[in-house]
Amino acid sequence: MSRAPAKPRPASATRTATPACTTDTRAPEAPVDQDDVTGLLRRTAEHLGHMLDAAFDTVELVRQRTEAVLGTDRGATTRLALTALHPLFRSVLAHQPNPLEGVGVAVGPGALSDTERWLEWWRRGPDGAASFTRHVLDPGALGFYDYQSRPWFRTPLEAGHEVAVGPYLDAGGCDVYTTTLATPLVLGPGQDLVVGGDLDMARLEATFLREVGRRRPAVALLAASDRVVVSNTALLTSGSRVPATVKEAVQAEVAVPSRVPGRSSWRLVALEQQP
Repeated sequence: MSRAPAKPRPASATRTATPACTTDTRAPEAPVDQDDVTGLLRRTAEHLGHMLDAAFDTVELVRQRTEAVLGTDRGATTRLALTALHPLFRSVLAHQPNPLEGVGVAVGPGALSDTERWLEWWRRGPDGAASFTRHVLDPGALGFYDYQSRPWFRTPLEAGHEVAVGPYLDAGGCDVYTTTLATPLVLGPGQDLVVGGDLDMARLEATFLREVGRRRPAVALLAASDRVVVSNTALLTSGSRVPATVKEAVQAEVAVPSRVPGRSSWRLVALEQQP
């Protein structure tokens, strides 16, 4: 959900020019055996599943603490009560290694007595310190962030359980591609909130590439609706949907596991290797 721009990381390297007439004498990369590909996907899926579970565990911890803070005075709670969560936010975002770079509480209409909209959302900055992220929540103001209409807010309330939403461009929030793990918190009739955490996409990508590498086979981590979370091929960019032609080239597929049934909808796919 809430965020901060960015993704491209420029890299500089010194390259030696190769004459146009020079023949590349390097041996072609050997095809990877089908069993090896499936084994690679399974090992990678296990690592990603542990990471996903750790992130959801943090979101659940925040949900429990939020319920304890707001549930004592139902119907008359103001947004000031959410300041009691600040030490927890600092603590969970400071912990390293950390699958989350943002965490917070999103308020639905009627949940607080003094406002119809409030985002108590914190993010970890480049210096490693966590801080509150301000959003434009006035419907009449330029740049209004209507988070209550966004899938990351609506979907967990409609589903009634925790969900992973994304990757998506959080326009008006942090203006970057992110994935939000969100869970509903219903304090009473008409008192709906969503507690969530934003995955650290850079760390997720690093974990993924450490397992699968940057060479063949081409591997992608897919979310629901065949949306690409991360891949090691330029054919599939983060946030895009898998084209039909690429779906036909899938040679192996493995679900990303979770110790909680129904928590993970992610899966890893490997594409057929071209000769």
